[in-house]
Amino acid sequence: FGGKDELLRAVLERHVGPVSTERLRRLDRIEADWRAGKPRRLEPVLAALLEPAFASARSEPESRDVTTLLFREPHERMPELVESLFGECARRFHAALARALGRADATATALRFQMVIGAMLHFLAGRHRHSRSFTGLEPEIPERVVLDEMIAFLAAGLRAPACPKVRARRAAAAAEEALR
Repeated sequence: FGGKDELLRAVLERHVGPVSTERLRRLDRIEADWRAGKPRRLEPVLAALLEPAFASARSEPESRDVTTLLFREPHERMPELVESLFGECARRFHAALARALGRADATATALRFQMVIGAMLHFLAGRHRHSRSFTGLEPEIPERVVLDEMIAFLAAGLRAPACPKVRARRAAAAAEEALR
């Protein structure tokens, strides 16, 4: 493989490539429906983002370890690697979520998209299986239940109005910047 970087890239591409391809195929279909005049619903976009990753984790359990590695590895070239593996897919989904929301608050949408990714990674890495002591979750909750609850929860969070304190701080900072 030519070194650690190339080996890491090869392992990640093997797991990430098919997931990204399926995500984008589903998103293409959703966007075609939107162009045809169908309503811009948020839940199908979230399902298109989440379901392929969960299907991969189900069919290839080692992909859970790859997911954890990808966002835990302190490697100096990791940001570049994440961009090359997920950049296009992430930008397209971020834009689709913004269109489905019809929201002008780009900062809130961007932050919340990161929260969507964080929730997805938590469950893909199986972290919920270790939290029974404080959540009461059964260790083998069906995946479809997890996905349905996650989609409902994330959609509600994405739809929530932007935090008034954050809007006020950004407005004050913009006003201060304009005075400079």
